[in-house]
Amino acid sequence: MTALALAVLTALTSTSPAPGLALLPAQPQSSCAQPPALLPSPVERRAILDALRPVVVKELGGPVEFVVTQIRVIQPYAFLIVTPQRPGGGVIATPSEEMDGVRTEAILTKRNGRWSVTHHGIGATDVWYAGEVDNYPAGLIPGC
Repeated sequence: MTALALAVLTALTSTSPAPGLALLPAQPQSSCAQPPALLPSPVERRAILDALRPVVVKELGGPVEFVVTQIRVIQPYAFLIVTPQRPGGGVIATPSEEMDGVRTEAILTKRNGRWSVTHHGIGATDVWYAGEVDNYPAGLIPGC
């Protein structure tokens, strides 16, 4: 187990989750696994995805829906990894040769009760969000 994973696990088992987050038993996991205590409520999840949607539609065209790989919330921040698709599961073609698919990662911030996209990458060819790890609460951004 990496030091980061151990730190996240220790933090999760020794504190209560932020209000509105699901509380499930902590289990050992890698730093890439979805920590159950960081899952948003269904209402918060929808609000986060709805905040990301216009950004993705602007770059890929719309309409889109998301297949969520990961979503983590430590108020007032959220980190997510999603794959946009057309409603009903239609594949979205990669719009540029410089992009590696349409997988999308995003960091959002909640201000005045509303989520907004702070940083995002669509089809990134590198792990751009690794450079953001130190700017947000430990465990928000996976360390892998």
